[in-house]
Amino acid sequence: MQPTNETLSGLQKIMQTSLWGIARKAKQNKSYRFGNLYGLINKEALYQAWKVKKSIKTFSLRCKDNRSKRIRRIVEMLNSKYRGYYNYYGVIGNSKGINEFYEATLKILYKWMNRRSQRKSFNWKEFSAKMKWYGLIKPKVVEKAYNQIRFEECFA
Repeated sequence: MQPTNETLSGLQKIMQTSLWGIARKAKQNKSYRFGNLYGLINKEALYQAWKVKKSIKTFSLRCKDNRSKRIRRIVEMLNSKYRGYYNYYGVIGNSKGINEFYEATLKILYKWMNRRSQRKSFNWKEFSAKMKWYGLIKPKVVEKAYNQIRFEECFA
């Protein structure tokens, strides 16, 4: 599914247009300076990057809205969001992607937890210990290896 112009903000339209323009120019003229980027940049990769950025943005807004709640409630809400994200994106070969999402969202959560009062609530070590205490789930690949088609089975 391609993003439509109605779903994109101004900055996202500019980024999308400029990257697709580079890819189009590189495809038309192989001597174009960024010609080697054409193999790396495609519409599907741009759309996936756009979806991750959008997920992190909505996560940030969710943390901002719920920062005044109790930590236990925040962790319960985050665990349900993380569980859904890992169930959808936690396929074999995407562990790097879900770990990057986890790290980015953990930094956002740390930022908003420290903005609950005028003084700093946590340092990073205390924050990590508190999240472990309340049971914030870690990223994991949920897809099972036996569900995958083996290369050997295809040509046996």
